Amino acid sequence: MIPSDKNPVLSRRLAGGHGIMPAVHRLTAMLCMLLMGICDTGIVFDRMAHAGACQRIVVTSDPDYPPISWRDKENPDKIIGVAVEIIETAFAETGVQVEAKYTGPWKRALLSVVNGHVDMISGLYENQERQLEMEFVYPAFMADPVSVFVITGKEFNFEKWSDLQGRKGAVRAGDSFGNEFDRFARKYLILESVNEFGQLYKMASADRIAYFIYGYYSGLAFAEKKGVRDHIKTLERPIVREPLFVAFSRHSSCVAHKKFLSEKIRELVNAGLVDELIVKYQNIWKEQVKKTRGSPAAPGGLETIRRMD
Repeated sequence: MIPSDKNPVLSRRLAGGHGIMPAVHRLTAMLCMLLMGICDTGIVFDRMAHAGACQRIVVTSDPDYPPISWRDKENPDKIIGVAVEIIETAFAETGVQVEAKYTGPWKRALLSVVNGHVDMISGLYENQERQLEMEFVYPAFMADPVSVFVITGKEFNFEKWSDLQGRKGAVRAGDSFGNEFDRFARKYLILESVNEFGQLYKMASADRIAYFIYGYYSGLAFAEKKGVRDHIKTLERPIVREPLFVAFSRHSSCVAHKKFLSEKIRELVNAGLVDELIVKYQNIWKEQVKKTRGSPAAPGGLETIRRMD
């Protein structure tokens, strides 16, 4: 196979490649795939996608994970947050429409992309099961620390994963914390699954569990929203710092945009956009919390969030 960077036909991007593909380029693509067998088919399909195979992408994300993503209080059919805007920004100049859709709780959102009900999901960790079910886009757009949350005054020493053994904990249904920790948890930990942060907090408050596992920033955001920021603590060491990815449904023709999106995510991350989006959506979340509660946000609010390389 001739590398695309040494093939003058393949290495040249189509001028105005977001409209209808000129007949000559369409013919070139077909010949490459059917006759010559020397083309980088990823690039061919990528160009075909930009030419009209996928002009609308329906993306979903976690409805309860601010500031990364959450169900918009002002438009409940929509998901907003860092994970959504990075996709919108990537496709902003392509003519491809991005629709961010609420599809239900996190577990249902994952199923919606696996089953092909939506084209893409943004802001998820990678594990073996998901690798088989979805088409991941690399690189990740940010890293997310995952912490052990406990009720204030009920802290315990946590230096390594094995310190959780023998203690009953809980997680949110559908959550994954990377292949290695997931395997450890299945083998050694006692973990219940519930639907949302509020249930986790109530179980911990009632001593039904000793701890629960949740994303650090999102956990603090929900604690602030529920006015329990002073009643909850995170143990010092995070369990993991997991990369957050975008993944396409394998049933969607929009997977043809994978190479383009990979390049754009790398470009946007290097330009510092993620840092700006995190601060932006942290502030939007705080404002929505104020409106919901009808008063200023509780003291001890969110720390400034920085992307971790």
